[in-house]
Amino acid sequence: MHIVLLHNPGAGQEDVPPKQLVEAFAAQGHEAAYHSTKEESCEQALEDAAELVAVAGGDGTVRAVAKCLAGSGRQLMILPCGTANNIATHLGIVTGALETISRMVTLRERAFDAGLAEGPWGTEDFFEGVGFGMLPQIIPFLKAEAKGREFADRYAKIAHHRGLFAQLLKSYKPATWRLLLDEETVEGDFLLIEILNIGSVGPWLELAPGASPGDGKLDVVRVTEKGRKILAKLLQGEVEATEAAEHFDVTRVTRVELEWDGSAAHIDSDIWAVGRHGLGKIKRPSVPLSARCAFRCAPGPCACWRPAQQPVDRDKGAP
Repeated sequence: MHIVLLHNPGAGQEDVPPKQLVEAFAAQGHEAAYHSTKEESCEQALEDAAELVAVAGGDGTVRAVAKCLAGSGRQLMILPCGTANNIATHLGIVTGALETISRMVTLRERAFDAGLAEGPWGTEDFFEGVGFGMLPQIIPFLKAEAKGREFADRYAKIAHHRGLFAQLLKSYKPATWRLLLDEETVEGDFLLIEILNIGSVGPWLELAPGASPGDGKLDVVRVTEKGRKILAKLLQGEVEATEAAEHFDVTRVTRVELEWDGSAAHIDSDIWAVGRHGLGKIKRPSVPLSARCAFRCAPGPCACWRPAQQPVDRDKGAP
């Protein structure tokens, strides 16, 4: 089989040299045409019409390639090389890139939904989730704080991020939000709101363990003041996600609407906010805005390969 291989070199703590990726496919009897995302755009690489596209990188790289493939009928194979690898994990792919290739005979095609976020930014696809409140406020801080810091492996980096998150959570003040969840109006003071296509977002923050990326629905998680302590325990690895989720408000819906005030919001890993220069991907919002935003699911725009068995727990050693 001829395969298009898109690779983001240096995507995470456990990146794999290009030669090893190509050789691993060859060992399975396949020819992989290698393309570096540092040198070519997804659109350029995908001019090769191979039916199967393999992407070696983290969640950001997977999202970029999946957006290009949406609706094309071509199949996507994820080779996890990033730090969190949230998308791969929720497809049941918890092995590294080379081992995933060695097991590709056991993979099966599965539809993978995308979410659509409509707002002042236009229409954006998302594959993990969209969020408001604490998470988008601290993502830029976590990235800046980790810059230049050496970590033993991706588990150490994730544990570091989760520890900082737990510390900042102690003093974070909830904000008032009003949401329309299908036909139900929900209003309250929330520490965070996450509209999820898969169960996890950010630094392995598993808020909706029952979420399925192929059910045509979104899981909307709201954490109130009552959930602060259990969220801290989840971040510190003191409770399982299934137990923590019982203390959060989780609703499975097809459509969400809310009034956005311009404070930081994340669409997957992109941070959107309103600042002095208007709407953009910036870190420090300063100008209030009132804009109606809508979020819905686009069932099955991508066909992803995943293990035939049900998803399993994350790699041993994960927090």
